[in-house]
Amino acid sequence: MVVAEVALLIFGLIIFMGFFAAMFFERTKIPDIVILLLLGVLLGSVFQVVNPGDFIPLASTVGTLALIVVLFDGGLHLDLLTIMRQIPNAALFSTVVFVLGALLVGGLLHFALGWPLLHALILGVIAGGTGSNEVLPLVQRLSLNGKSKVLLSLDSLINDVLTFVFIFLILQVATTGSFSVSSTLGSVASAFSIALLAGVVCGIAWLQMMKRFSPLPFAYMITLGFMFILYSAINFVGGSGAIAVLVFSLALGNSALISQFLKSKEQFVLDPSIITVQKEISFFVRTFYFVYLGLLFTPQFFSASVAIIASIALAGFFAARYVGTLVISAVDSSFRKYSVAIATMLPRGLISTVVLFLPAEKGIFIPYLVEAVFLLVLFSNVITLAGAFVFERNSLETARTSKPSVVAIGSSRRN
Repeated sequence: MVVAEVALLIFGLIIFMGFFAAMFFERTKIPDIVILLLLGVLLGSVFQVVNPGDFIPLASTVGTLALIVVLFDGGLHLDLLTIMRQIPNAALFSTVVFVLGALLVGGLLHFALGWPLLHALILGVIAGGTGSNEVLPLVQRLSLNGKSKVLLSLDSLINDVLTFVFIFLILQVATTGSFSVSSTLGSVASAFSIALLAGVVCGIAWLQMMKRFSPLPFAYMITLGFMFILYSAINFVGGSGAIAVLVFSLALGNSALISQFLKSKEQFVLDPSIITVQKEISFFVRTFYFVYLGLLFTPQFFSASVAIIASIALAGFFAARYVGTLVISAVDSSFRKYSVAIATMLPRGLISTVVLFLPAEKGIFIPYLVEAVFLLVLFSNVITLAGAFVFERNSLETARTSKPSVVAIGSSRRN
């Protein structure tokens, strides 16, 4: 009984901390993720209330569950027309940042630290995955315009696909010694096309079903359950489950636009209970996910060798992201105003931890790889949150100084 009571006490305190952290963000613009990550570190490594080692095997499952909920929340609130207009920009930005970053990190590790080129490139690719779980909730709360929010959201999802494709490509080269450009491009195109088609078809079918059986009992829970099935099925057939869930969510969130496009006699209407429940579930999942992420950090990650490797990976991708920001700002000058947020939005999380153990499964053992990637997750989130804080502070200052001063008429005295 004591163990159960302590567990419930910790759960309750985490929920309260999540609430107060969210309120703290509204007042100070310091991202609540910082507080939640620190809470996880305190519960794990510092006070050892729980053993961090017990939670590492759950990283993939916990991260995937959180990702689906976060994608659903993001899709419900993103404008479909804006997304369609921003896909070319996002594809350009993501490709420049990912390829340049992987090459920079691989080159630095190979030439500066003497790593074998294959090992260096593997870490470069693993380090390239921007964390959708971290990006999507954060961009929705920053003072960005719609285009920038869509750009960063799509970038994190495109990065997921690129990370998976290129890590499998490098591992294929390592095990078979062969390389095919056409096969790589085909894999990327296949992953996207399967996901887009499935997301669109399932989204429209789900809207039709909800319209026919409205009001639908337990609408949110069966929708969430269907997204779990959709994510797993699309990943199983070689597509991107994350993209499929996002497209499905976009269809639901833009139901009125879908009705117009299909020229439906009766307009599709999303069950209001889904929006209401999603806010609560999203808060719950976000809070526990970031506390969980903090739990994963242990003292073994903080050696000098590991810190140097993680710092090189972070520096390489920060430089690549800076170049990518310059490129996208040259293409569309409206992004220039948000360059600080775009350049520093490089948190690593779910995708990096998911692919982290693939090299070992293929018989490729890289010293310090696990420790370096986990420390990179910490470093990259700190940089992201610092960039978000600076951006929000600058936005507040700009808003303050741009307000016209009001002069009271007749307030001056006559001498």
